[in-house]
Amino acid sequence: MILKSLRNNFTKALIDYYPETEIASFFHLLSEHILRMQRIDIAQNLYAVISGKKHEKFLNALDKLRNHVPIQYIIGNTEFYNLTFKVDADTLIPRPETEELVAWIINDQKNKQNISILDVGTGSGCIAIALAKNLPNAKVFALDISEKALKIAKQNAIDNEVNVEFFEADIFDFDFEKYSLSKEDFKDLMYEEIMLYHSDEAAFNYIKAKKEHPGGALHEKYGSRLRKAYKGEK
Repeated sequence: MILKSLRNNFTKALIDYYPETEIASFFHLLSEHILRMQRIDIAQNLYAVISGKKHEKFLNALDKLRNHVPIQYIIGNTEFYNLTFKVDADTLIPRPETEELVAWIINDQKNKQNISILDVGTGSGCIAIALAKNLPNAKVFALDISEKALKIAKQNAIDNEVNVEFFEADIFDFDFEKYSLSKEDFKDLMYEEIMLYHSDEAAFNYIKAKKEHPGGALHEKYGSRLRKAYKGEK
């Protein structure tokens, strides 16, 4: 099948599922991933023949997209803060507003020395790694309860050439002394990401932790329900 026909068939197959602009974006991402073709290459090679395993990969991607599998999981990576990160179903896909959070932390901490950063629930490691890349004056630690997520995060740190120390642990059971660390090491900066689907128990444990360790700058991303809870609102 020629590339032009493949693109047309791809669009028709997904038109009932996604806006046309989003479908075009999917096609360009897949073309870059499968064919190693940028947008300009596609425009210049519309009559190139796509067959065999490459064609099969497009068909497999179509099936996954029809089942609403995120395109980042299909291609296996995503861009975050000008860096490339491997992602899969064991890690969350970083959102654009998370880049704003990273920019905020960098701006807040860039002129300080001997910073210790703890990224809780690191997932793919995107926050910890982006901070390590942009704050050379910081020691960056990250923890997650998921062994599978940490495996990806460690590889992302290697790929992006940064030094982050990872721990497999639950923040509420984390033994700082076991790793020759102290909670005082993190008085300058801590980061806690609370997703909307976390339980009320997790939300109030977070609030408790913040009240017990008020000395640090605790940068967080949370939903309105948690924000109201922290302020004592209903």
